[in-house]
Amino acid sequence: MNFISGTFGGFAGVLAGQPFDTVRLQVQGPNSAAQYKGTVDCFTRIVKEETVFGLFKGMSSPLVGVAMVNALLFGVYGTLLELQLESPTAVPALSQIFLAGAGSGAINSLISCPMELSKIKVQNQTDAAHSVVKTKLPHFNSPLHCLRFIYATQGVRGMYLGMGPTILRETPSYGTYFFAYEALCRGFARSNGHTDERGAEQALRPWQLMMAGGLSGIAGWMSTYPADVLKTKIQSADAGTYTGLVDCARQTIKAEGVVGLWRGAFATIVRAFPTNAATFYVWHLSYVFSFCFLSHFDLTTLLSGWKC
Repeated sequence: MNFISGTFGGFAGVLAGQPFDTVRLQVQGPNSAAQYKGTVDCFTRIVKEETVFGLFKGMSSPLVGVAMVNALLFGVYGTLLELQLESPTAVPALSQIFLAGAGSGAINSLISCPMELSKIKVQNQTDAAHSVVKTKLPHFNSPLHCLRFIYATQGVRGMYLGMGPTILRETPSYGTYFFAYEALCRGFARSNGHTDERGAEQALRPWQLMMAGGLSGIAGWMSTYPADVLKTKIQSADAGTYTGLVDCARQTIKAEGVVGLWRGAFATIVRAFPTNAATFYVWHLSYVFSFCFLSHFDLTTLLSGWKC
């Protein structure tokens, strides 16, 4: 059920956060300091030059890949968590939740790296004549077109450009992500008078569930944000621009200072909350619906509360 629920949650997250993600990636780009005054300036220029649809470019890649990514992420998370428990009914410690999340993040990198590479290349384009980031690559019609071109010209290795910083970002980030979500759910449940840590999510009101998801998303992103900036720079530039993660960090700090490692953080925070609030809300609703359907489906109970 984790696989199915993760898929639906991922769809909701992509639809809620794509405009903010487009702005984030352009603000993080190699030449962004000279192109944009900040997040708001980037947003308004995209809308002015490309209309509101420019905020949704490159969305086909995450929508196509979200089924695999979120099914894998939540599925592996659930499996790794179960492996640590003495019995299926045991309440996991927050440390076990962190380890399960970190492990799922590391495995998730295998899919997210090439998917985000193609998405970034497309999002950095403005029209067929030029791109936001100066590059030797041709204009791409879609992320899939971009990925096919990279595979044809650079092979599998080219598809995994930026794999190092992707793993560096995903592993601790998802550990923090699931840790914060569960900690917040348990805290909200206690405030509602629910003393048992088992089934904390079922004791939450919808707004509390979305608040826990949104805040955990912000915590996860901010825990490894510099790694995400370096990943975006490496994947935005032509192959060979940077010799590696350390060289990218050195060039970034030299040109922009340490603050350059946090460029686009505001756009990321703005994006992280609605994206992850939607993701966890829909994930949980799908999980409850699936459980009720597979056991003793009761639509009235499902719609009137969280418990089956």
